[in-house]
Amino acid sequence: MVDAIEAPGVRVRALAPAPAFLLCGDAPTLALACAALGVDPPAPCASRAAGPLAVLWLAPDRLLLLGDAQAASRLRAPLGERPHALVDVSDGEAALELEGPAAARLLACAIMLDLDTGAFPPGACARTLLGKAPALLLRTGEARFVLRTPRSYATYACALLAEGARGLAP
Repeated sequence: MVDAIEAPGVRVRALAPAPAFLLCGDAPTLALACAALGVDPPAPCASRAAGPLAVLWLAPDRLLLLGDAQAASRLRAPLGERPHALVDVSDGEAALELEGPAAARLLACAIMLDLDTGAFPPGACARTLLGKAPALLLRTGEARFVLRTPRSYATYACALLAEGARGLAP
C-alpha cells in the first residue's frame, strides 16, 4: 500500500488503523445500541457521528461502528441477552482518504456510483466495487471521502487509484 498519491486537485493517503465493530441485529436492537452510544440511528446508506464515533448503515440489520475503541464495551449492558452479533473487524480492512476538488472524479474512474453531492452528500455511505475490489465508500465532506477495502485488496486499490490519478488533467 502506498503512503500517498498526489494528482491535480486530489490527494490520497492511507489512514492509520482505527477501531471498527460490525453490529448485527434486528431494528429495535440497533436502535437501542445507537441510543446507548448517544447517536441517532443512521438512515439507509448514511452515517451519523458522535465525537470520535461514526455509525454507518450497511443493511437493515447491520451497522458499522468506527473510531471508538470503547463502543463494544459500552454496548454490553444495554444489549444484554438480546440476540445480536458484535464483531471486532478493526484489522480486516485498510482505509484510504481521498481529498480535494477532483476526489469524486478520481473515484469515478473505478466506482459505478453517482458521486454528485445531490446524489451522494456528505454523510452518505455505500458498499460498492472499486474496480474488482469490494469497498465501502463514505463521504465525509464536500470534497473528502474515506474508502475502506479488505486488506488483501489494498495494494490493488492503491494501484488502481494511482493509475486513475495519472489520467487527471491539470
